Order: sequence, then structure tokens, then C-alpha cells
Amino acid sequence: MCSTVRVHQLQVRPATAARLSFRVLGQRLGRWRPLFASFFVTSRCNLRCEGCCHFGLMGDVEPPPDASTEDCLRVLEALAADGVPVVVLAGGEPALRADLPELIVAGRRLGLAVGLITNGSCVTPAVLAAAEAHADWVMCSPHVPQELRGPRPERAFEDAWAGFDRMRRSLRRPFLGCAITLSKLTAPRLDELIGRALSAGADGVKVQPVFAPELFPDQERVVLAVKSLLRWTRLAPGRMQVPSFFLERLPAFFGPEPAVPCTVARNFHVGVYPDGTVSACCPERKIRGNLLDGSVDFDGPIPPLEQCYGCQRLDILTSLRLCGEARAQRP
Repeated sequence: MCSTVRVHQLQVRPATAARLSFRVLGQRLGRWRPLFASFFVTSRCNLRCEGCCHFGLMGDVEPPPDASTEDCLRVLEALAADGVPVVVLAGGEPALRADLPELIVAGRRLGLAVGLITNGSCVTPAVLAAAEAHADWVMCSPHVPQELRGPRPERAFEDAWAGFDRMRRSLRRPFLGCAITLSKLTAPRLDELIGRALSAGADGVKVQPVFAPELFPDQERVVLAVKSLLRWTRLAPGRMQVPSFFLERLPAFFGPEPAVPCTVARNFHVGVYPDGTVSACCPERKIRGNLLDGSVDFDGPIPPLEQCYGCQRLDILTSLRLCGEARAQRP
């Protein structure tokens, strides 16, 4: 149980750790049920960053209206009934929902480990109070001005860090981290992002490769990023969440072909939409059915994605290490 939580670098209660360990054991035995679910509670966002996989799925269409609180609560109840150990409230920007505190409280009441992903710039006191009392962790995702569309990107960048400062002052119980997406836009400012995150009091800093090949940094920049991450890991070993097995493979994650074959059949980390639709993959829509009408089939065949870089995320790589490599499909 402890090794499962340690390898995934989670901060969760013992009951959640036990459920997660049980799911890992099931994965090893061929019962491919989700370890994590990202619940996309809104498609709205006050930022629209280059390389965002959520908006990449939407294209240029207007975000659909938010589902009702009642519908979102039904989805959380269905996730709890299915036994999913960890649910991340994501978006868009989830803090744009006025009822986000209610969703955080409901997730904890249902026995779920609740995480929150936010850009930090519009988190309200009510969200902070609910997160302090009921969330297991909050992950802030900083974006450099070069990624931000719209007017005054430098101001938006500073607003996000001001939001992180507010979160740090308010959050003592839950883990508060920063997740940096490494791309050709962020790589030149990687040292600045890590330094600001650590100076601002982040409990941990993660780095993830960007999914979009058109935003890959060149190999020279990737080599510099590896050196930078090694240096920061030596300086802050307890706070840099960049394990050696990930760092050793980092240059391969930006190659002409995905370095990690599609794991969509394993259902490690599913995406869930407010209407109950379940995708076996978060970066892409690979529909498994609907939680609310009972049509989800995690055992059925599903075609792998050939040119998707989404399985190079740290949570997927650690899941593979824990659960074991396996055929992309059942025989």
C-alpha cells in the first residue's frame, strides 16, 4: 500500500491508499479498472493556452454551458459507486464554477480522494475554504506569457502567481503543488518557473511533456532542461517530483514517434464529462460508455492511438511500473 502511494507521489488518506492498492493488484491480474479519473467539470477557462489538450479537442467552438450541480453530483456518486479511488476536478478552469466548493465537499463525503487542478488566477475564498477542509491536494499549473492568448499576457502570468500566493497562505492541510508543462514555450523559462514555485512555498513541483508535437522543444533545449531538472533535484530533493526513471527518458518523449505505446485499453486515468461520458484517455476522446446510464464497458476492445503522446504523462508511466506492462488489447 505504501509503495503505491509513494511511487505515485500522492498525499491521500489510508482508506484511499488501500483502494488504490487494490486497483493496482486488479490491474496486475488483468482487471483493468481506472486508478484515477479527471472530471472535467467545465469547458470554460479565463485563459486559453497554447498546447492545452482540452481546447485541442474542442477546436474553435464555443465552450458548451456548464452542467447543473445536480448532474455533477450524480457523476461523483457514480464514480464512488464504481470504486474509483482518486478523482481530480479539472476543466477548463474549475474555479469558474460557483458550485465548485459543493463539488469538493461532495467528493470527500462520498469517500473519494479529491484533487483540484487550477491555473490559480481566479480561485475564490470559498474554494480555498472547501479545499482546506476537504481536498487531498491542489495542483497549480503556471503558464508563461508566450503560451497565453489574449491581451496583457504578462499581467495574466503575474495574476496566476498572485493566486498561488493566496492558495499558499490559505492551504495548510492539503498538498499544494505546481505542474509545469515542458514545451518550446516554457523550456526557456524553466528555471524561472521552478524557482518561483519553490520560493512561493510549493510542496512539490512536477514536470510533464507537452502533448502537441508542434510545441516540442528542440533536443538541445531538452538536454538543457534535463540538466536544469537534475540541478533542482539536488537542491530540493524532497520537493522536486521528477523521478530518475522519468528524467532518464525525457529526451525520448520529444521524438518523431511516441516513446510510450498507447495504454488506452488499461484505463489507468480516465476522463469523465459532466453528462457521465467516460473516455479511456484524458488527452483524447476514446469513449467507453456513460456512467449515468450504466453503459461503461472497461473490458471491451478499444483501438489504440498510433500518434498520441498522452501516455508519456508521469501518472501513466508510474502506473505502468506498478501494474506491469501488458498487451494493448486482451487476446
